Formats: sequence, C-alpha cells, structure tokens
Amino acid sequence: MALFRLNELKRGTVVKRPSATCKSPYVADVLIDGAAETVMVHAPALGCNGLCDKGAIVLLSTLPQKKGTKCLYKIELAETVHGVIVGINPKLAERIVEESIMKSVATKNYKREKTILNSRFDFVGTHAVNNQHFVLEVKTVPLCIEPGKAFFPYGYRKKKTDTVSPRAVKHLNDLIEISNHSHADAIMCYVIQRGDADSFIPSDSDSIYKAKFYEARENGVKLMNLYVSWNKAGECFFRKYVEFSQ
Repeated sequence: MALFRLNELKRGTVVKRPSATCKSPYVADVLIDGAAETVMVHAPALGCNGLCDKGAIVLLSTLPQKKGTKCLYKIELAETVHGVIVGINPKLAERIVEESIMKSVATKNYKREKTILNSRFDFVGTHAVNNQHFVLEVKTVPLCIEPGKAFFPYGYRKKKTDTVSPRAVKHLNDLIEISNHSHADAIMCYVIQRGDADSFIPSDSDSIYKAKFYEARENGVKLMNLYVSWNKAGECFFRKYVEFSQ
C-alpha cells in the first residue's frame, strides 16, 4: 500500500533553467508531453545534480493559482536515464515522515516547524509509548554517489573547503546540544527518495558535514535512514527504516 499519492501529475522535459523569462534559479521552462509551448514551473530542487536541468524528464503537480502567480506547475519527481523515479522536491521528505511515522501510533501531540536554540526543526513531539519528548529534523536524499549508495549533502559551494549547507551543520550542532543537555530524543532522519538505493553515507566531498555527522552520533543523536520508492503514477511506497550503523 502506498503512503500517499501525488495526483494528476504531468510529465515533461526541462528545456531551460533558469527560465528564459524569469531568471530565478527556482524557475524552469518545461515542455509538457503533448504541448506545443513551454510553461514556467517552480523548481524547488534547483538543478539537483542534473535531475532538474536541461533535458531532464520531470513529473509536475499543479500549483494553486493566486494573484501574481507566475508558475503553473511545480516539479515533484524526476526520472533518471535508467528509468528510476526520484523524489526531488525537498518538501516531499517531510510529508513522507509525517505519513509514515508521525501519524502512526508511535507519536502523539507533534507540532511542525518549531524553533529550538538556533534552528527551526521539522517535528517536535512526544513518543506515545513512554511520553518522552523528541526533536526531529528531516533531510531529503535524492542522489547516489555510486550505484545503490545514497549520500548527503549535495549542492553548490564557492570553495571546496566550505560546507555545502551551513544550515544542515547548524541543525546537527543544535541536535548535539539537545542530546547533551535535555531529556529529549534528538533525531536526524535522512529520507532516501529512490528505489535503487540501499545504503547511505555522509558525503565524502564535504569534510565539515561528515565530521559533524559522526560527532552527532557520538553524542547520542539518533541518525535514521528512511527509504522509499516512487512510481510514475506518483505513488510513494515505504521500503525500510534503519538506524545508521557504519
């Protein structure tokens, strides 16, 4: 049974990102299958290492039209050259966690987007079994560094010595603080959104994040990997949920 389904998706090909009309990197021109002209769409994943750049096959959801809205659609999924459907909208990871974990009997009284210390965390709540508080951050993982092996983080940086995501490092720093100075469970959940990945590593190319990742584990932060798969109909399926053990 699917966790949930993205309804009425349209398939298309990225023609240009940024769009020829709007120069924001979060806007792309996409030619929808069967259409004669391109449309501007929201590209929340940016280029996603080629999965959302020129020539990429993507699946789009319809955006609610409000005054001033320029984009008709939003890119949700991408299809690799090997036919694997990948969730590339970062917000999908939060929905996956909410549907697979938060709405289950394992939690109760959870809230979204709560600020603690220097970070805003995706979920804060209480375990149903023992009433223990938890703080949980979600990171989306759409890429593989080699066949079967997913990795995080990824993205642009000015210097190779910089971290890809200072915000992601800050989340780990605050989870370490929570783990060491409170009774709450501090949890980082990496959502691997592709069916061809069976393992996960912190990226070797980002030494700052990798070191912080292992520091977090040594300080009691629970590092979890949630694996899902997608199909062309927009259905998301749970695969496995494991604690990082390497």
